Amino acid sequence: MNQEPDLNYEKGSMPDIFSLVTKISKNLDKFQRMVLNKTQLTPAQYSVINALGNVGVNGLSLTQLAKICYSSKPTMTHLIDTLENKELVKRVPNPSDRRSLMVQLTPEGNKMKTEVPPVNHIYADCCSILTPEESDKLSLLLKKVNYALKGYLN
Repeated sequence: MNQEPDLNYEKGSMPDIFSLVTKISKNLDKFQRMVLNKTQLTPAQYSVINALGNVGVNGLSLTQLAKICYSSKPTMTHLIDTLENKELVKRVPNPSDRRSLMVQLTPEGNKMKTEVPPVNHIYADCCSILTPEESDKLSLLLKKVNYALKGYLN
């Protein structure tokens, strides 16, 4: 494995772990950009297309999309504006609340969704070094840390 220069945190300490999580996040972003390069989508835009492609024809509200994609509402509005300009999504009136809008994939957005591999396929190759058991344990541990952090933020 390629060794990068590290800060001198004690191995296994929380600063060491958070440093690793930060590195993983940056590498994940680079990897997603590499995979999505041919689509002209950013990872955030792909996230929106993927979320909308998984909910059916009714679409999602901006609030729902922001929550699913771990984004703020203003950022989501900007993402939807960009995807609308690319003619991949459209805003339509919410049938159950005329004051709000729903976001749906356009036919071009549906086509894009089918051309881009599903998220689990994108990560399958790069993360195949983990056994299913290791993946489960890592997921559980990261969820515990995230839950603890959220407790301090609320």
